[in-house]
Amino acid sequence: LTALTFIFLISTFFNVSAQCFEADGVTVRPSYFNIWVAVDQTWIDFYGGDEALARMVAKQGADDAIDVLNESAFNTTFEITFFRGFAPSTVAPVYNGSDKTGWCLDIRAFYDAQYPCFGASGPDLILLFTKEGEIGTGHGFGYDNVAIVSGASSFVIAHELGHTIGLEHLPQPGGSSNCCVNNPTMMCIPSSVNALITPLNTACGVTFDWLNSNVFTSQFCSTIRSKPSFYPGDDFECPPPTFSGFNIFSENPNPVVGCKTDGDITTYTLTFKNNNSNTHRNFRVLIPDSYAAFVEFVEDPSLDFTCIKDIPNSRKEFWITEPGCGNEQNFSMMPGETKILKFKIRYLGGFQAFGGILLSAYNGTISGQQYSIDFTLRPTASVSGGNFSTLLNNDTWKLNRPLLISGNVLMNMSQVPGWGNTYNFATNGTLYFAAGAGLEVAAGNTVKMPHVRMEGCSTMWKGITVREGATLEMNMLTSISDAQYAVNVQKGGTAVVESCKFLNNNFGIRTAPEGNGVHQITALGNRFATTGAGLKPSWGSGQQPAPGEKGFTDIYANNLTGGLLVDKDPNFGVTNEFSDLHYGILAENTHITVRDAIFTNILQETRPSGYPGPLFTGSAIYVSGGNADIKGNYTGIVPGPLKMDNCHVGVNTRGGSIAVEGCEMSNMTNGVVALGGINKSYTVNWNNIKASDRGISVFYQSGLPGASAVSNNIVHMAGNTNGAGIAIGGQEMFPQNEGFVAGNSVTVEEGATGIQIGVANKLKVTQNNVSLAGGGARFGIRMEGGDQNTLNCNIVNNPGGGNNDGIFAIHASRPGVSCNTTDGPARGLHFEGMLAGKSRADIAGNTLENNSTAGLLLGTDAVLGPQAHRGNRFDGVDALAGPGADDHSKFTVDAAENPDFLPSAWLPFAWFENISNPSPSFDCGASTTCPPTPAPTPDYSLDIKIVKGELGGATYQAANQWLSQRRFYELVMEGGNPYPGNSDVSAFLSQAQTNGLSAYANVQTGIRQLGAMSEGSRATAAANLLTLNAALTGSASYQVNEKLVNQIFLQTVAVGNLEFSETQVATLEGIAALCPLSDGEAVLRARALLQLLPGTPAHYDDFSLCGGGERSEKNNLVGKSVRIYPNPANDALSIDYQSVGDLGGQFLLFNAQGQLVRQITLPPGQGVAQLILNGLPSGIYWYSVPGIKEGKVIIQH
Repeated sequence: LTALTFIFLISTFFNVSAQCFEADGVTVRPSYFNIWVAVDQTWIDFYGGDEALARMVAKQGADDAIDVLNESAFNTTFEITFFRGFAPSTVAPVYNGSDKTGWCLDIRAFYDAQYPCFGASGPDLILLFTKEGEIGTGHGFGYDNVAIVSGASSFVIAHELGHTIGLEHLPQPGGSSNCCVNNPTMMCIPSSVNALITPLNTACGVTFDWLNSNVFTSQFCSTIRSKPSFYPGDDFECPPPTFSGFNIFSENPNPVVGCKTDGDITTYTLTFKNNNSNTHRNFRVLIPDSYAAFVEFVEDPSLDFTCIKDIPNSRKEFWITEPGCGNEQNFSMMPGETKILKFKIRYLGGFQAFGGILLSAYNGTISGQQYSIDFTLRPTASVSGGNFSTLLNNDTWKLNRPLLISGNVLMNMSQVPGWGNTYNFATNGTLYFAAGAGLEVAAGNTVKMPHVRMEGCSTMWKGITVREGATLEMNMLTSISDAQYAVNVQKGGTAVVESCKFLNNNFGIRTAPEGNGVHQITALGNRFATTGAGLKPSWGSGQQPAPGEKGFTDIYANNLTGGLLVDKDPNFGVTNEFSDLHYGILAENTHITVRDAIFTNILQETRPSGYPGPLFTGSAIYVSGGNADIKGNYTGIVPGPLKMDNCHVGVNTRGGSIAVEGCEMSNMTNGVVALGGINKSYTVNWNNIKASDRGISVFYQSGLPGASAVSNNIVHMAGNTNGAGIAIGGQEMFPQNEGFVAGNSVTVEEGATGIQIGVANKLKVTQNNVSLAGGGARFGIRMEGGDQNTLNCNIVNNPGGGNNDGIFAIHASRPGVSCNTTDGPARGLHFEGMLAGKSRADIAGNTLENNSTAGLLLGTDAVLGPQAHRGNRFDGVDALAGPGADDHSKFTVDAAENPDFLPSAWLPFAWFENISNPSPSFDCGASTTCPPTPAPTPDYSLDIKIVKGELGGATYQAANQWLSQRRFYELVMEGGNPYPGNSDVSAFLSQAQTNGLSAYANVQTGIRQLGAMSEGSRATAAANLLTLNAALTGSASYQVNEKLVNQIFLQTVAVGNLEFSETQVATLEGIAALCPLSDGEAVLRARALLQLLPGTPAHYDDFSLCGGGERSEKNNLVGKSVRIYPNPANDALSIDYQSVGDLGGQFLLFNAQGQLVRQITLPPGQGVAQLILNGLPSGIYWYSVPGIKEGKVIIQH
């Protein structure tokens, strides 16, 4: 902290002792606490009597808790650092059953007596792990600084350690206002301990003074110590005062011959602690003659022992000598000095005895005094393939030795008389497998593997197959590496896999198709990863599919009846980890539930030949044909964390329901992708996603009313200029859909669109906040096609500048756009195409501010329908539309009610009409509420223009007219004729029967009915619609495109097929790249279908695609541009234009009242035209080159 900050702190934290600071009175003096980790017998018994495993779990729990402490204010602010100094190899005294205080004193006294050589450098804190029932979760007594825990979470352990240094529970100022809720730390009351850590809870009144009143006292600060310099090994023992001590550690305690490079060599580290005398010592290692046939010393000039001595008829010895096996070296040693030396031993094979090979190390002094230590080498025994019953009978199987297995071994214990049906590999400890070897569990038998290590030799091996009727139990940090199918479970087989490590396997846990019955798989708290150099080589042509450089997937579930739960191990509290794989979890026709998991480095590659899944890999979780229930921490539910980092796709589902909630995703290409779930729910809520291509994408996922929402997510987009934060749509055959996109916060630092709505129905997009932080972002919210979608109470701001739209809609049928705020985008609201046909659009209560081009822009020939007294507020911004807007999209306002109902300026002038209205205009109400958008209402005058073909238009008249009439005909088919006595409507309906319009409407109406059908009925109906579609006539581009898109949709998505042929993809891509205004609504439907493809998202620049009127072969719209200068202008205006069409174009200039004041013709091709401004008064004017560009120009004489 800065000095200024600490001066402030000191002024309020008055009872912190001055001795706690350095001489400057500002800097906190650093201090250190070392923690000794102890276990008692109840803890060891809980882990099946495996003392080594019990200690390993305790040490890991302590280390995790120390991480918690060192991330808190104690380290960052108060300069207190905790570290684990020692884990004694002794067992703590047992609880006396009544006096917990006395137990603490007993524990401290026991370790002080056991390790007197530490003296003052002994433990500051003793952390005891126990399963003593009366202790409960844990206690930090403070008595002699002993904390006792039962192995709870790291936060609980840190909590108890906090008590041992004097911290109390976090108070609750204001009664029910609990600081643990608002700003939690590990010193919360125990029920709230599972929470994040923050350095200070100042918002709740918890201060430096409170945290340290019992810690930073004068007594404590006067004894602050530096970090100890001596770190004993966890198996260290204090020598008696007049004796010395040996300690020996092996890096490869189970050497193996004929398996892997240097697998037969064991490196030993010898630690010697001198007694209390000054002396000279030598060091030797010996191999008795009785074991000389099985082991030998390895001379390694980089190590300490260099000379082999052969003592006839006795032993071989390894000495430390001068070069060339010269004089033996004696080391001068001070009292208590420690010497660390290394040597190597090679196992030669052939040892068949029950136990191990007994070796010794010793030293002496010049006076002849000696100290020694015996150690045992436990070499691996070789086992050929065959049945366990046979191998045991011929004494090939060694019950207490590590094993090297060649061939396939069938574990059929039930065939051994008197054995039973269970085998526990804990007695073997380590299993090596030769090339292509494997282990199978026979029906009716159970194999247990607690704390066992399995790995391949120089190549991969098959793995463990659990046959129908067999059981495999793997737990307690068992590791399995280098297998093709590490755990391969047949139908009817049972596998319980808890707290295990799967490293460098091609498949971790796999459901096999063989057998009968139901797979029974439990997978809790496991780690799956590709590490180091990756997968070992294949064992040969028999390994199919052939392995690559990294694991394909570590959980593959296919047709797993009852689904699969992946969760933490409740006994160990271990989280699942998946890293550096093609897939984390790959599930087909299987329901998946995932909690407490971390996925990292799951990247996209082309799927290798012979493997399951789609063409491209890279999904942390991929589910096809099943439901996905993926949850981490979020409001209302507190499972463990679910995190994903650096994955191509986080959660990828096809054809099932999806619930993804509370996940943390960072450095992603895509966050959540859900596709093709017909009548399946989707809930994607409370996630925090940072991605480049897609944050959340939900397409052709029909959803269910009340169970379909994308809400309360935080999405940050960066890395792809075409990226979209939230994209949802493709619901054309699901008119019943009533999904929500609500309460999301989307930041587009780099990307095209914040929220994209593509061909959706009845979707409510409400109360979202979109920030276009990057200058290249194009759209805050973009709506393409669809019907009856609502955009209300959203906020789009644009701190990044750029040429963009706050809210954009194109060909959106009867949309409701109300109570939105667009602050800063170049265009606040931008509408293109036909937004009517079945009803007028409703544009109401929107606030438009700081829009440099226009608060409201109505594109060429765009149709909204009349907007009377809808309460839109133009805060100092303009409105701009093409010719004809005043005829079919007039805005009627009452400026006397609110002057902001009128734009600052608008074009054409007759588009806005100021008429007093006795009734109040539409009002959004209080800022804390979001009123529902009114239901769509028909407009008689607009409908009559549609049926009579009198909408008019300058550029897109034909396409717009046809689309509006097709929609109106669909309205009649779905709800009856709204004007039964009207002759114009009757004539239109009759003509539609003969001109082919009704046939197009019939197909569209039929498509919308498919979603409510059963699978069989839908297939039949789709086939009938294909026949109707094939008979459609019409040669206009918008008709041809609609027919083609209908055909592809009915052949694929409508019948549950989400895969396209190459021809279909090429057709869709060609249509999607056309102008939707001239080439029809089908362009937007093609874009929605292409969302089913796995590639990077496409962004279509419709301004360029639709840049100049009706399309033709010669006028391909490439390079259309108009540049006006100077601006402001004085006497003349230059118009630099390019590609305005074969017949040229018109440049129109309007005054602020919308009156046409100048007009010139722009010749075909390109050039620079001059417009003389004489006679025009100074002021603001509008210009338009219809279909290409509109804008504002200032004349200053």
